[in-house]
Amino acid sequence: MLASGKGALADELVEPLASLCDDVGAMPLASARRKARKAPKAVRGALLASDLARPVASASIAQVHRVGNVAVKMQKNGVRHAFWVDKLCLKFIARLVQRLEPAAPDLCDVIESQYVNFCREMQFDEEASALKDARSVLAHRGHAVVVPEPLHEEGLREGILCMRWVAGEKISVVSPSLTKRPRVFRDCITALVDAHACLLFHGGLVHMDPHPGNVLIDVRADAAVPVLLDWGMHQRLEDSQRLGIAGIVDAVVRGAGDELPALYASLGVKLSEHVPASMILHFWKFVLRPATTDLGRDVGAIESFLEGHGDRVKELQDALEKAGGNQGPIATGLGPLLGTVRSLDLLHGFVLALPVSVDFLGIYARRAREASQLSVLRCSSGL
Repeated sequence: MLASGKGALADELVEPLASLCDDVGAMPLASARRKARKAPKAVRGALLASDLARPVASASIAQVHRVGNVAVKMQKNGVRHAFWVDKLCLKFIARLVQRLEPAAPDLCDVIESQYVNFCREMQFDEEASALKDARSVLAHRGHAVVVPEPLHEEGLREGILCMRWVAGEKISVVSPSLTKRPRVFRDCITALVDAHACLLFHGGLVHMDPHPGNVLIDVRADAAVPVLLDWGMHQRLEDSQRLGIAGIVDAVVRGAGDELPALYASLGVKLSEHVPASMILHFWKFVLRPATTDLGRDVGAIESFLEGHGDRVKELQDALEKAGGNQGPIATGLGPLLGTVRSLDLLHGFVLALPVSVDFLGIYARRAREASQLSVLRCSSGL
C-alpha cells in the first residue's frame, strides 16, 4: 500500500518502494504453471508452452505474458492478505498522527478508500469492466488514446485477464526520438492528460495509477499515441460526484474560493468550520498547476506552494487552539476526491520529467465545462 501511495502519502515514504509497482520478480515457476492451467482454452496451450519464468512484465499483484496477439495477466498468490495487514498497520499510524496533530485530516478514511481500491484491483472482472467502459467513453468523445480490449472472459474468475496485445514502448525508450519531434511529443502528452480529464468528467472513471510503467507510447509516422494499461486500480464516481468535481475545477478557474466549501459538502466531505476557503483554493491551484519545460519554474511552484500551505496550516492550528484544542479531524469523507487527486499527482510527476509543457488547468477546465453543459442539456431535454 505504501508503494502505491503517491498523492496520498509523503514522497519520502513512497519513492524508495516505487519499483514494487512495475518491477517485481516473477512468481515461482510451479505457481505460474498451476495458474496457467486455469487459463481460457484459447490461450492455455500456448501459455503453458511459453517460458513462464520470463513474463514481459511483473508487479506486486500480477505478471503478464504474451501469447501471440494476446496479453495474459495472471494474479499472484497471497496479495490480498498482505494488503489487509498493511491497512491495519497504516490505520494504527494514522490514529497516532491524529492524536499528535489535530490539524491533520482523517487519514483513516483515506487509507480505507485506498484499501477498497486495492481489493478492486485484484478483481479482474472489475478491471475488464473498466477497460470496456474506458474504451467506450473515449470512443464516444472521438479520442485517439488507446485502451486494451478485454478478451476470453471465462478466465476472470480464476484471476486471469486476457487482453488484445497493443503496440507501444515505454516512455523511457521512445523519449530520445520524440524529443527530436517536439510538436508530436507535446501533442501526445497533452492527449494523455486530456484522456484522463475526459474519462473523469464524462465517464466518472479515474485511472488511479498512471505511472510510466502503465503508459506505453505507440510511435507512428505522423503521431505518437498513448496507451493506458493496467486498469486494476481505478475509481468509479457517481454522476453527482463527477459533476461536483467539475464544479470544483470551474470554481478554481474563476478564483471563486468561497464556493468550494459548499462544493465539498455536495460530495459528502465534511470540513471543520476553521478550514479557510482560501486554503482549499490554494491546494487545487497547485494540483492543477501547469507543467513546463522550465525546471526552475516548476520547482519554484512547488516551493511556493509548500511555503504558503505551511503558513495556512499554522493559521489553522492557531484557530483550532483558540477554539479549544482537539475537535476531531479537520476533514472527513475525502474518498470521492482521492482518485482524482492521486491521478493528477501521478500525471504531474510523469509530465514534469518530460521536455513538454502541458496546461493541466486548461485541459481539465474544458472537459469539466463540457460535461456540466451536457448534463444541463440532458436535464432540460428530459433524458
